[in-house]
Amino acid sequence: MPKIGLALAEYEKNEEVEKNNFLARNRIVAGLGEGMLVIEAGFRSGTSVTAKIAFKSNKMVFAIPRKP
Repeated sequence: MPKIGLALAEYEKNEEVEKNNFLARNRIVAGLGEGMLVIEAGFRSGTSVTAKIAFKSNKMVFAIPRKP
C-alpha cells in the first residue's frame, strides 16, 4: 500500500530557517484538527503557543499534566 503524506508551509523550500518562523507555523498546526491534545508542554513552549492559538479559535484543548 502506498504511503501518503502532506507538508504545509508558508515559506519557499529554499528559504533559510529562522527561529521566529517556528512559532508562526503553529497557526497551521492549530488549524488542522478539530481539537488538540497537549502532553507535558513546558511554560512558553511552542506547544503551549499552539494550544493557545487553538483555544482562541474555539477548538477543544485537552492537557495531560506533567508528573510531579
